[in-house]
Amino acid sequence: MHFVTEFRLKNIVRACLLAAAGPLAGCGQHDEITSYTVRKPELVDPTLVARTTQARSASEGSAAASENQTLGLIITTGDQAWFFKLTGDVKAVEPQHEAFLDFVQSIKVPSSGGNPTWTLPEGWKQLPGSQFRYATIQLPAAAGEKPLEITVSSAGGDMLANVNRWRQQLSLPPIIVYELASTTETLKIDGRDATLVSFVGKGTGQMSGGAPFAPFAGGATLPPDHPPIGETKTKSK
Repeated sequence: MHFVTEFRLKNIVRACLLAAAGPLAGCGQHDEITSYTVRKPELVDPTLVARTTQARSASEGSAAASENQTLGLIITTGDQAWFFKLTGDVKAVEPQHEAFLDFVQSIKVPSSGGNPTWTLPEGWKQLPGSQFRYATIQLPAAAGEKPLEITVSSAGGDMLANVNRWRQQLSLPPIIVYELASTTETLKIDGRDATLVSFVGKGTGQMSGGAPFAPFAGGATLPPDHPPIGETKTKSK
């Protein structure tokens, strides 16, 4: 009897020790930690940074190339005005500045109110008129390049409104009447005062939309790229 009791006691003690050792053995097991190395994008594709830089430079270059210039002359004769307008990429128009000035000096406007005449420089062409323009004068261009054109039209109207319309077409802010003298130049053309403008902006220099126009010489309507005519009110100080 004493032997059986001692045997059972040993078994109980052994079972308790095993039960206690189980959790301790479990604590000695550690889960494996997995690590990952993520490469930077430029290491994944060594040309990525270079392509991004090139794309940014191309975008900036395109924005700079989109600058356009308008060289324009307005000759007022009584209640009528004649418009000579040259618009295009600033890199193409600016070199023609002196040639444009030489050309407009040849313009003759009859005192009786008839149509103007002019002398074309060598290589320049006058294209037939249309219902939209009194005349189109084409400047010579290098092979494969689109030639610049001077559009000629006529209407009655307000000087400030016309100047501001040309500025708007280039995405430039409007000016007030007191700024006309500082933003334009007065020339003598055939004994008459004429207004010369030279603006550079990000706009196309062409008119968009379908605003109504006053009739111009010959009874036709003004061209789509012609400034609208209207009265401009200025605030008194």
